Amino acid sequence: MLIFVKRVIKNGWRNFIRNPLLTLAASLINSLMIVTIVFLIIFSAFSNHLVKYIQKKLDLSIYFKEDITENQIKSLQAELSSFDFIEKIDYITKEEALEIFKDKNKNNPVIIDALSELGKNPLTASFAIVTKNPEDYEKLAQFLQNSKYRNIIEEITFSKNKEIINRVISATNYGKKLIVGIIIVISLIAAVVVFNTIRIIIFSQKREIEIMRLIGSSKSFIKFPYIVTSTFYGILGIIFGSIIISFLVLSLSSFIDRLTNSFSLKEYIWQNISILFLVSLIFSVGINNLATWIAINKYLKLSE
Repeated sequence: MLIFVKRVIKNGWRNFIRNPLLTLAASLINSLMIVTIVFLIIFSAFSNHLVKYIQKKLDLSIYFKEDITENQIKSLQAELSSFDFIEKIDYITKEEALEIFKDKNKNNPVIIDALSELGKNPLTASFAIVTKNPEDYEKLAQFLQNSKYRNIIEEITFSKNKEIINRVISATNYGKKLIVGIIIVISLIAAVVVFNTIRIIIFSQKREIEIMRLIGSSKSFIKFPYIVTSTFYGILGIIFGSIIISFLVLSLSSFIDRLTNSFSLKEYIWQNISILFLVSLIFSVGINNLATWIAINKYLKLSE
């Protein structure tokens, strides 16, 4: 058995190094497939993190009408405070809202002058509410719209925030589908390249195969060296892919890290390197071996 394994590996390695251009082509297309798969995984993780990050930054703002009384505001605040899904309620008075607005626009003299000429505070009091879970905003918005307090509320801004989240989710889902489509196309191309590469090797060794069959070599002894060869294509593809991924991570990490300040591309790669390697190995070697198995079986059937 040990002799069989040694001969199979030796013959497979010989096929691998015998045709350097074919080896390079098969390995490079494998590397592109691996890079695409790895970045689909990274994109999926980052998009999920981005959605959660945006949800955490959101709040539900309630803007009150101008003629509202302090007692009405305190009554609503007391009732909302009794809800267990509400984490925080910030009450911003008209005066505080004006000071915040002035501070944000302190470098814009046109707006400051317009406020001075207006002679009164055009802003209204408001609540900024943060819930424990993002899905609770919808529940709170429905309560406010159907409650006795709806007549004192000028505007609820959650609907705008919800639209932002939905757009981000829609964009990331589209991105995932696009990358999956690219993976399928590249995987098919890789399978075709390996299939044809193995066929070329087989036909170049046609006489050797015929001699092996005449002297009684088993089909396994004929087939497995080509499986080993395609496995080497996959491994070399992983090496090339790792080099490309390392270059892309170094180039993109600073940009991606700045988007949320809480997602590190390098850290994610390092923490999940074993999973990424395993997925790359399964895809690369698996597709190569499947294409090779089909190619050698087809040849052996034709030559019977």
